[in-house]
Amino acid sequence: MKKFLSIAVFALSGLAFQAQAQHKHTEESKATPSAVKGQVYGEDIEEKNTVKGKDFDRQLKGENPVRMQVKGTVTGVCKARGCWATVDIGDGKELFVKMKDYGFFLPMDAKGKQVLLSGDAFVETHSVDDLREKARSQKKSEAEVEKITNPEDELRFTAHGITILN
Repeated sequence: MKKFLSIAVFALSGLAFQAQAQHKHTEESKATPSAVKGQVYGEDIEEKNTVKGKDFDRQLKGENPVRMQVKGTVTGVCKARGCWATVDIGDGKELFVKMKDYGFFLPMDAKGKQVLLSGDAFVETHSVDDLREKARSQKKSEAEVEKITNPEDELRFTAHGITILN
């Protein structure tokens, strides 16, 4: 009986190791090493009716989310896997972009690249309590935390597809 249990434990640990290795391989295969002009991540995009920064708010009036295309410059990318990005769309507007269902990732060297985004735009409002909690987690002083007295809107985007333009 002891021999049987030892063999069973050994076999199960081998299966667990194999499953973990397969999961790691799958995760690595989603990451792309570099951002190249013309490269498409997620859904292929046919450019049409792109929204400019100054028109972004007007497009969102009354609806949340709104399907649209936007061009902009990548200003930041998640350093862990490229699962989110920040994109400057002009006129002082920046989007926080996540990839739809984490189905694809943006290369970490995409910062500074011009991109075309297609997906769902929306506004997310952060409460004073949430903003203060975030400030505390960033180790800001209590005086800085107390200065937070108004909720803030954040422009968000769920990308269905991203094309590198330059």
